[in-house]
Amino acid sequence: MPLRLHTVARQARRAAFLAFSLMLTAAHAQDAQTCKQLRFADIGWSDLTVTNALATAMLGPLGYSTSPVRVSVPISFVGLQKKQIDVSLGYWWPNEEAAITPYVADKSIMVLPKPNLDGAMSSLAVPTYEGDAGLKSYKDLARYYDKLGGKIYGIESGSSANNGLRKLIASNAYGLGKFTLVESSEASMLAAVKRAVRMKQWIVFWGWQPHPMNEDVQMTYLQNDESSARAARVYTAVASDFVTRCPNAARLISNLQFSVPMESQLMAKVSQGNDANRVAVAYLKQHPEVVSRWMAGVKTFDGADASKALAASFAGS
Repeated sequence: MPLRLHTVARQARRAAFLAFSLMLTAAHAQDAQTCKQLRFADIGWSDLTVTNALATAMLGPLGYSTSPVRVSVPISFVGLQKKQIDVSLGYWWPNEEAAITPYVADKSIMVLPKPNLDGAMSSLAVPTYEGDAGLKSYKDLARYYDKLGGKIYGIESGSSANNGLRKLIASNAYGLGKFTLVESSEASMLAAVKRAVRMKQWIVFWGWQPHPMNEDVQMTYLQNDESSARAARVYTAVASDFVTRCPNAARLISNLQFSVPMESQLMAKVSQGNDANRVAVAYLKQHPEVVSRWMAGVKTFDGADASKALAASFAGS
């Protein structure tokens, strides 16, 4: 990572810590009326679908409503900058660090200090039968160009994952210069992967965890120069005024800490056709210890007891 990004990241962490110190002193302040309707970035990813649903399940009984704003990753950052989006629970570090850094540097976006998910990972991946046949690393890809049809399957255009892959191809890193990046969407990419697996054809694609793909497909993450699969963390990014404008909602949002097993379990249920919001409510009803952690220091929008409001809502659902 360039030194400047390291410097900006350190400065951003200091700024976020200071902002949260201010938030703690304003913990009992009333949220502005505009906070009653919170806008969440929706990139169309399965993990974000369930984390947004969990946030909605917590916020609804407290007197807030939420609405998803369907955008690409770059447009989500613009939306946060322009205060057209309040919260994004899906800033994947380090994949998206270069894209978000200008906004963090000019303080138009705040990244909350603690990741909402640790233990994630992302990398190019292949069905395990390809790994068993010798395709184990990025350096092996050029050797299997013909078997792979000269294609690398990515997600949506403009995503940081695709941008990174495009740079590898443009620079001929790992001998990838002749490959074509197929850009579509998470759903379209996975449909192509499952089709190839059914026919025992070769394919290379962008994989990540948590995601049901890790259970649906026997897959192997390719080694690169750094590791077998690039470790990742997911952070929450918010509009620059969100913490001071909505201190109560911001406290709840900052309390949201997910886990790989939690997200994987919920995504699997949603992928089976279950409604994400119902899945989220059912999970929270079964895990009061999670609700208790996330409720620490939080009240309803009107300043009432949040625990009682949630208990009443869950009892009636």
